[in-house]
Amino acid sequence: MADPRKAALPARLADIRKITAEARAKAAADTFGIGVVIVAIAQAASHGLNQVMLVPGRPLDLQAEEATKQTVKALLADGFTVEWERRPWPRPDEAPVAMIVRW
Repeated sequence: MADPRKAALPARLADIRKITAEARAKAAADTFGIGVVIVAIAQAASHGLNQVMLVPGRPLDLQAEEATKQTVKALLADGFTVEWERRPWPRPDEAPVAMIVRW
């Protein structure tokens, strides 16, 4: 018997999944791209802060996206601390997690 998990997806479903993946990748780059994060860090530092919290503008958990992973890797290599704050009861329009960068 063939494994049903390996069956071809109907074209519409495959298209919708592709659109979703592309939108998540863009949201991650827009929120957690290294350039965006460095600007946020510099702005926070210019106000005397030693941390910044970055939150997606939509209710998405973007930790597993490639742009996010690359940014975390670069920040850690530069000596920053990166933590993820899980929000226990986010509103429907809020992201369930936020990235906190400390220096």
